[in-house]
Amino acid sequence: MAPSDLTSSNQPRHRGPRPDVSIFLHDLRCGGAERVCQTLALEMDRAGLCVEFVLRRAIGELLTELPETIQVHDLDASRVRNALFPLVRYLRRRQPRAVLAALWPLTSLALLARRMAGSQCRVVTSDHCILSQTKPGRSLIMRPPMAAAMRLFYPAADAVVAVSQGVADDVARLAALERDRVRVIFNPITPLPTPRPCDEAILSRWASGGGPRLIAVANLKAVKDQGTLLRALAVVRQTLDAHLLVLGEGPERSRLEDLARDLGVAGAVTFGGHQPTPHGYISQADVFVMSSRAEGFGNVIVEALACGVPVVSTDCPTGPGEILAHGRFGRLTPVGEPEALAGAILEALDSPPDPAGLRRRAETFSIEQAVSAYREALDV
Repeated sequence: MAPSDLTSSNQPRHRGPRPDVSIFLHDLRCGGAERVCQTLALEMDRAGLCVEFVLRRAIGELLTELPETIQVHDLDASRVRNALFPLVRYLRRRQPRAVLAALWPLTSLALLARRMAGSQCRVVTSDHCILSQTKPGRSLIMRPPMAAAMRLFYPAADAVVAVSQGVADDVARLAALERDRVRVIFNPITPLPTPRPCDEAILSRWASGGGPRLIAVANLKAVKDQGTLLRALAVVRQTLDAHLLVLGEGPERSRLEDLARDLGVAGAVTFGGHQPTPHGYISQADVFVMSSRAEGFGNVIVEALACGVPVVSTDCPTGPGEILAHGRFGRLTPVGEPEALAGAILEALDSPPDPAGLRRRAETFSIEQAVSAYREALDV
């Protein structure tokens, strides 16, 4: 789908040209927050609402998965600050009833743009990660202006949303809000679609040793800490001929491939790249593993539960522990400890949980509950 501009002939349907909900994001690359917003948009579109995406840059794999009824407006801003005036113009021209702004600093920017545009639209902010543990949040230089911006703008939001209790606590502290001002809406997980056919070459290499199959699905970046996972694999392979499939792309790929060679496990690791429907692979795994140092929520954990696959995860802030009920539905290990991660993987292989129980747990994160909660916050 080609992104449309404000003069596109592809006019919104339903309640006329004025959008009910405009979703403001950096782009539609395949990240957790972007996938959540796409899911919400599709469900609200099916419910008869006029939904539009407003993107700092109209790029990303998820663009091709939007129907023609959802317009995409490209602000064509190379930097966040360059998006301010295009967003002000968008608000004046399109006059959306509500804006859902996801991810700081876009959240603060949307609130400033509403003020500058003189718009009466409702603005809901949505944060998907522990901001105090992001790069600006850890920086002695960047954290004070980040907190100052949140304290200046967040009180004006019509609703402040976080995707987990831990994220909500963090947002409340940074923005100096009363904790009950931040509502928690767990990320929605839709019924898993029919997966695209799996790549036979990937499957063949993954199963080449005939031993247990482990899988990890995440962007290859430092916060996901796949290095700890590779070190854990080296420990597991002292006992079992396990093979690991890593799905995802990112800046850490070459470093991780080098580390796998250094650890002597390169032959037991397959880097499968980005896969649009990873659950086709997850369902064939013996254990799903997450090694992150931080997660706002952890959508893919719920997908693994929905597949009935045992989950082993680091007990990182903040989503995995909440999803797994602090160990009831999966094994949790300390962050950055490969020996502990390996031990939990071996335990999961030795004593796997009941798949039906895992699937029931996944059902508690239903799309219906999430959409209803967001529509209440947006008042649409």
